[in-house]
Amino acid sequence: MNGTFVIELVSVDLRSGLIEVGVESFLRPKLGTDRSPLEELVGDRITTENTMFYVCGWQGTVDGALDYLVPKGFVTERNKRKDGTYDVKFESYG
Repeated sequence: MNGTFVIELVSVDLRSGLIEVGVESFLRPKLGTDRSPLEELVGDRITTENTMFYVCGWQGTVDGALDYLVPKGFVTERNKRKDGTYDVKFESYG
């Protein structure tokens, strides 16, 4: 599937034993591969050309997503490009 993706990341608590997994972990490539679980799900690379993100959740979710996305070239609404465009909008509930 090739196209444009709008991805919404919302805080949830996924627990496996004593380990908490944040939704931002779906952005990071799986060990031994160069694709993230999200890229496997949509069947394409996640890039600034084909994807916008809305991140809503606890500050850890927002920080975790931005820590991964910003170095990959994604621009937040708070730091828009000169032409006013951006790739990531986010809200935190604390």
